[in-house]
Amino acid sequence: MIFEEAYLDSEYGARPKRSTRVQLTVSAYGGTHGGSLSLSSQNLGKLAAVAGGAINLPAITNIAPHQSFFSTCVYEAAVKSDNDGDISVTGYFIENDTGTRIDGSNTLTAVMLLVAPVKPFPQGCPTRHTFGVCETMTVTPYPDVLNGAMWETTGEVLEASINRNVKAFTFLLDEGSCTMTVTFNGVHYTVHTMCLRPHDILGLSMPTILSGNAGLGEAGGVGMEMGLTLMPDSVNFEKLRIKERVTNDVGVPSGYFSLEYFRPWWSHEKVQGAGTPMSILSGNLLIDIAAMDDPCPQLASGGWSAGSIIWTIPTSWREPWDFSYSKGWLYFTTKTQIFAIDAAGTVRVEKFNCSVERDVQGHTNAVVNLPEGR
Repeated sequence: MIFEEAYLDSEYGARPKRSTRVQLTVSAYGGTHGGSLSLSSQNLGKLAAVAGGAINLPAITNIAPHQSFFSTCVYEAAVKSDNDGDISVTGYFIENDTGTRIDGSNTLTAVMLLVAPVKPFPQGCPTRHTFGVCETMTVTPYPDVLNGAMWETTGEVLEASINRNVKAFTFLLDEGSCTMTVTFNGVHYTVHTMCLRPHDILGLSMPTILSGNAGLGEAGGVGMEMGLTLMPDSVNFEKLRIKERVTNDVGVPSGYFSLEYFRPWWSHEKVQGAGTPMSILSGNLLIDIAAMDDPCPQLASGGWSAGSIIWTIPTSWREPWDFSYSKGWLYFTTKTQIFAIDAAGTVRVEKFNCSVERDVQGHTNAVVNLPEGR
């Protein structure tokens, strides 16, 4: 039989133990003259009775002529086997008239499947069954007895063999449920998993204020380096790349930023980082910079007025492959980046859920607005 222990999933919480079932039956017929039946078992405690009560295995019992002995029980795995065939029931029947001995036996192996991500992130959930696109998981049997087993999958999954028993499955690009069904010696067991695409980008830590963007005197700018997390952070997206699209969707620049001087800022171009792929680091981390490095120095010393520019930035992700499964850059979220100034000359940059500002005296402040529950 094949089973999985109860496990904790990073996305769906505690999941119950699951096991295939086997019906164990012992029967003997006394024949014309009757006889004696002897029964014994080994490691039957590795199974758990689920129907019919525990099987009756008397050490010896007499069966009268033309009478029968019968006992049966349905079992699930309780714990894994230590070796192949280490669970057994054996018996023999000795006929009263001839002394003829008839032997019988059956063995069973309780195989535990361990599902694990190749990358352990997120920490504290090594048994998760939810994975990110392009992430790889392994299925390992204990004991090591599934050599020659057949595997069938549903969903977009690539299958590979690590050794004769351990299987690796890499999730491709579609979000949804994926199954891996193993068949061995007529027993079928299905591993249920879920694949997730990126849904969002969040700043989960305080941004770092960039001293290089502080500027000089009253004409200074402001900038921040953000450590961002590709969400959901319950899975691993390290193989992906992220790209902000070039866009002219900036709305109508207002006030101070409607001056012709700021025309180069009225679109999100490559010079501002658009179109440049960003790698995902360990822990779904990516590094991004948002800065205002030139708030019109010729209008310093009282020439300011309130105004803003808002970039609306479509953001896409892509897998690292370049073969038939590739779907190119796939849109997943739109974010805004705001450049603002008030009448006192305080400049502010906002992006994602992070912001930084600097006043004309050079005082700076950074903020991260964490979502509820963080």
